[in-house]
Amino acid sequence: MRDEADEKRPDWVKLVNVSNQIEFSIIKSLLDMAEIPAVKKVGNLGGYAEILTGISFEGIDIYVPEDRYEEAREMIETQEDNSEGSPEESPEHDVDISE
Repeated sequence: MRDEADEKRPDWVKLVNVSNQIEFSIIKSLLDMAEIPAVKKVGNLGGYAEILTGISFEGIDIYVPEDRYEEAREMIETQEDNSEGSPEESPEHDVDISE
């Protein structure tokens, strides 16, 4: 039987899997700025490996409340789009050296 506290607790859904703690920290910071709660989950094997080596072989799953999932996903996609600019598109690389 669910009580009132269970009804207030959000259902968490997986937003993304990242490969390391640095990526997790970047995404977590973005979500924090938007006041979107986020938690990380490391698999059993990955958790032990992270303790021993500092690296999680399974990656890190980032979970957000279900009702904030779309907002969080759009934020992450926008950030990825902004960081994927190729050097050819950058004005710094459009230098004419034919003089």
